[in-house]
Amino acid sequence: MNKFLSILGFNKKTPRIVLRGVLLVLFSLILIAPVYSMSINEMKQEIDNSLRGIEQEIAALVADIDGLKNQQRTLAREVRLFDAELRKVELEIKRIKIEIDKNQQAIGEKEKEIAVYEKKLQESRNALAETILTVDQNDKESILEIILTAENFSDVFGKITNIESVEKAVHERIAEVKDIKSVLDKEKEVLEGQKEELIGLQTLAAIQQAGLEEKKQAKVDLLAQTKGREKLFSEQLVKAKQDAAVLRQQIFLLEGSGVSMPFEDALTLAKKASSYANIRPAFLLAVLKKESHWGASVGTGNWRDDMHPRDQAAFFEICYELGLDPDSTPVSRKPSYGWGGAMGPAQFLPRTWLGWKDRVAEATGHNPPSPWNLEDAFTASALKLGAGGATQSADLSAEALAKAEWKAAMIYFAGSNWDNPIYSFYADDIMVLTGLIQEQINLIEDSPVQ
Repeated sequence: MNKFLSILGFNKKTPRIVLRGVLLVLFSLILIAPVYSMSINEMKQEIDNSLRGIEQEIAALVADIDGLKNQQRTLAREVRLFDAELRKVELEIKRIKIEIDKNQQAIGEKEKEIAVYEKKLQESRNALAETILTVDQNDKESILEIILTAENFSDVFGKITNIESVEKAVHERIAEVKDIKSVLDKEKEVLEGQKEELIGLQTLAAIQQAGLEEKKQAKVDLLAQTKGREKLFSEQLVKAKQDAAVLRQQIFLLEGSGVSMPFEDALTLAKKASSYANIRPAFLLAVLKKESHWGASVGTGNWRDDMHPRDQAAFFEICYELGLDPDSTPVSRKPSYGWGGAMGPAQFLPRTWLGWKDRVAEATGHNPPSPWNLEDAFTASALKLGAGGATQSADLSAEALAKAEWKAAMIYFAGSNWDNPIYSFYADDIMVLTGLIQEQINLIEDSPVQ
């Protein structure tokens, strides 16, 4: 104990009260350290448990929503449906925010790792510089000078061996620098991916928040129109089903591109485009409606301010082929987080469009096709959805087709990350909208033109 105290700088003359205080602090730190470590692990576990709880509640709400949709349409049913959907969106926003926190924490940890590697890299570079200086000094002394100035042959061999070892050290240092640099580059690439994912999550949160406000307003509008009375709701429902002529001329608006047309014209165009990929026209119209709505929510922009640099070369190529001026050709504006740059009614990004344009040209006969042309845009979306598995077949049940369409919508939106539940709200919304549009199509087709 005396030896331990002397290491800490204390001696026999140190007051006992001071010694006791120091020992108490030391033992407290020893006891607290593992508890603090456990607290971090427990905190991570709590976050995971929260996510699981949210996902379970969302799954239960989805089941409730599906059950309500199968019930007879009444005002009470509509209100309950709104309430369930609102709660579902609130939970989805909460889940996204938890994922944002996790992502930010991961970014912080990765930045610390990168700082360590950068320090190692600098240290290795400094060591390499010193070794090269040693080699340079050795190079100034020739073998003949070493032999003539040495007192004996053992000194000669010693100096030559030393030169060889230094040169070997140079090669080792160079290899070390290369290895650390390689690891550092990979870590920075991972960090960049995490930052892009964070931007994507922040964008999703903003989108979902806007969707939540829209649903709240829709509920308010419903109650205002019906005055909370079942009779008025039933009367409105009957009137909507009977008025096929009005529905035919109802404006189908693709907000993001400013395109509008009678619903019947949009349906005719969707049927033609859908036939190239054998998908449901209602499903195609739902996706186009959703995509263009998002485009409208951020407004119109230009490539200089709103497009990600990686898409700009592809955008120039598209404009050049179509004889368009990039500076006067509109794209979607950059939102609060992330990038804009999406083109036309289908809101394709330039690089994505280049991946589909040959198939679009083959289907429509337009060469080159244009993302701002309605038929080309509808066809591109149809082909992409068909490639995602939304194709119809005679032996496919309605339930199986709905599942295939849900997955295709997820792939359309999230690509290779389609199975991440955080993106499921998109496909859920698409399927709800598909059902509404299909009802409108059925009403038109069941009511011949007068």
